[in-house]
Amino acid sequence: MQTSSAQRRSSKVVTYLRLPVLLATAMMTMGSGMGAGGCGSSGPSKPDCTSGCEISGTYTLTFEDTSELPEGCRRLEATLPTEPMVIRHQYDSSNDWFNIDIGQRWLTGFFKGNGGRKVEASGNHHTNTFGVIHEFELEGTLDAVPETTTMPLTLTGTYRVKDSGNSFSEYEDYDCDVRRAFTAVRVVKE
Repeated sequence: MQTSSAQRRSSKVVTYLRLPVLLATAMMTMGSGMGAGGCGSSGPSKPDCTSGCEISGTYTLTFEDTSELPEGCRRLEATLPTEPMVIRHQYDSSNDWFNIDIGQRWLTGFFKGNGGRKVEASGNHHTNTFGVIHEFELEGTLDAVPETTTMPLTLTGTYRVKDSGNSFSEYEDYDCDVRRAFTAVRVVKE
């Protein structure tokens, strides 16, 4: 049983610690829905791209020159893609990045929209043994401002394949830097 002086001391300690404990609890629960706003609670984000952003879709991809790539490129496992090109574009206030899948090739690019028609993306071929052994880039211009995902759209430009400058002895002697003109037409489903 506590004496009255021990009870008074205990009461003072509890009173003294009440505010710091409440502050610590509030700080630890910020953003969890239990406290004040924290990370991600600044309200809904607004997209930077407000019009002409709809580049998403599947595109048929053709090259003007379909001849085989030079020996150095083939040694680096580089080929021209023959598969359809699939573009996925996500909008939020922090990025205007998009992804392109062309078979086993994955490219990432930036598209601002808002009346712009320029598209740029890049990626690389990576192996578990040797790392990145070649890179690819895509630069092009849309024939129209992409207002909807159902409107016909054509992207024309240049597809580039190049060696990565990899220093592994198995790949360092292979030179590869090829540019090929391409046309990509969006497949519109009616």
